[in-house]
Amino acid sequence: MLTLSCPRCRLHHNCICQLQPNLTTDIQLELLLHSNEFKRRTNTGLLLRDSIAANVHQWQRKPPCAELTQQIAACPDQFALVYPSEDAICLSEAQDVKHFIILDGTWQEAAKIYRQSPYLHHLPKITLKPQQASAYCLRANQAEGNLCTYEVAIQLCKELGLIKEANQLEAFWLSYLQVFEADRSGYQFKG
Repeated sequence: MLTLSCPRCRLHHNCICQLQPNLTTDIQLELLLHSNEFKRRTNTGLLLRDSIAANVHQWQRKPPCAELTQQIAACPDQFALVYPSEDAICLSEAQDVKHFIILDGTWQEAAKIYRQSPYLHHLPKITLKPQQASAYCLRANQAEGNLCTYEVAIQLCKELGLIKEANQLEAFWLSYLQVFEADRSGYQFKG
């Protein structure tokens, strides 16, 4: 069993929590995490939860997440799924959306979550238009053009015009990647 030094950032040798932003916005991120993500040190959804107001929901095939399905049922026009697909729309076309659902897992797990969650199928799907490639290097087999959960939130803020928030998230994210690499190697980060 892996023992972690910091329960929040989950780093062994280098806690980065003091650098982490604590942002609130008019939008609400709803993170739907595959159960495997709770065990991974490389999970960026839990890191995001501690950086910006985000609700974390654990995905289960049966039963579906009661809290999230109730919220969607109460205000269906306010929810959208950030998920690339042929029928996805640009963010500018999502008028009344206040809740953005992000599927958190490997790309295979995210596809499984979507495929096996009929309550997500009727929601509008939003595609983002990142201007740069992903900096995420913590896992193997990342497909070109894909963003990790933390980067999705950064890009979402950028496209919504929340530039200050996007910049704060991005600055922390780039620092985190450097510190994570040092931590993985067992070194104290000297930045």
